[in-house]
Amino acid sequence: MIGDLPPEAFDLPLDAFIARLATHVLEEYIPSDIETEGSAGSGDGSNSFYVARALKGHPDLRHAGADQAADALMSNERMAAVLSDMPSMRIEFTEDDLVAFYAAWERVRVPMNVDPVEAAMDVVSSLPPELLLHTVKRRPGRYPKFLTLAALLQLLVAQGPILLPCRKVGHHMGCELNTVSTWANWGRDDGVLLLAREHSFRSGAGSRASEYVMGLHQWEGRVIRGIAEAAGIRLKPELIDWTRAQFELRVET
Repeated sequence: MIGDLPPEAFDLPLDAFIARLATHVLEEYIPSDIETEGSAGSGDGSNSFYVARALKGHPDLRHAGADQAADALMSNERMAAVLSDMPSMRIEFTEDDLVAFYAAWERVRVPMNVDPVEAAMDVVSSLPPELLLHTVKRRPGRYPKFLTLAALLQLLVAQGPILLPCRKVGHHMGCELNTVSTWANWGRDDGVLLLAREHSFRSGAGSRASEYVMGLHQWEGRVIRGIAEAAGIRLKPELIDWTRAQFELRVET
């Protein structure tokens, strides 16, 4: 498995970054073992998804389309060998390479070197008001945006607990840590956010943030589908069923 590039690599100018990426992949190449856990790639062993995740994490391409990313990619002929999914030094890009790269670019949800909370907040900030989640009880401030952020993180993680670290959420939403903590407590009180694991604090390393499950089943399907589509995520009915089951299990116990 090829590990992610170090954070300092993303500070390089784009052409130098692409050269670094090509060298990194070709030096560490392990056939058909390119995708990291949670990357949601094609599963066919192609390097395209890894390359797309890396390029989308560079500041110059963070919000770029596939055309601009492909132009940058093709400026370095060594990337042809990377995309070939073969330990060769082929220097020509094929139609198959580019089709695979375009498809991979569209599937990237969380780019390399980008925090999932930041990626989710980018989507939340662009949503129309009708796609922000509300509960029956009236709450002040940006509580609906917090709920929508939690829903997006659940869509990204799928069938697993999400993290809502107060410091990161507060940083990206521009609010105090206590505000984030209050929003999380409101979510639990309103029956839409399930605490799956309490946080644990240890001096030094080893502390764990609280883990949650967001009750996607609590809202109309069209709203959750709209949020998923805005993030480029295909909503699977089994995810809705899974969140419902987690809430029902907690009630039974």
